[in-house]
Amino acid sequence: SSLFYGKLDVLWFFVMLLPGFLSAEAPHALRTIGVLPVIMIFCARGLLWIYNALEQWELAYHPWEGNGHTKFFAPILAIVALLGAFGFYEYNRYFNVWAPSQMTADAFTVDYVDIANKINSLPTSTKKYVVIKAPALRAYGLPVSAETVMFLTNTVTPENQKSKNVFYLTPEVAKSYHYDPRGSIFTIN
Repeated sequence: SSLFYGKLDVLWFFVMLLPGFLSAEAPHALRTIGVLPVIMIFCARGLLWIYNALEQWELAYHPWEGNGHTKFFAPILAIVALLGAFGFYEYNRYFNVWAPSQMTADAFTVDYVDIANKINSLPTSTKKYVVIKAPALRAYGLPVSAETVMFLTNTVTPENQKSKNVFYLTPEVAKSYHYDPRGSIFTIN
């Protein structure tokens, strides 16, 4: 029975990875999110294996202490210590190493967020020009790299762009565009 479920779990794992493998687009976590439950099952089985191994060790080396609730104190303590060590290690990696890293900021395009915040801080009467130089797939008629600014400034629709005086320009259009001298120009590279 356990062997059967083990084979099903491995099958489940690979079947749920197929959308990520077969996609022609950039990798995306939502395509493979169905694999998360089976990953948790694998982790639980690993912890159960560790617990059973420690339980066998406890019984083999301390058979006289097998009475009452203290019988499996060492295996439980070992698992709690192991999980605590993993938790501390990952906390440190996430908050002290990964989060303040400039590479993380670059990967999550913090500069686009800064552009959006600057646009949002300007009055709606000021014309704001966003020149998108980054080559990419197109969405809404513009390179995808503009989406961060578009969504954070709520200027996805032409109506909102017009009401907020935000103009998205490709490099070709920007060369011959007539800018308002009182306007602000932002560049997405």
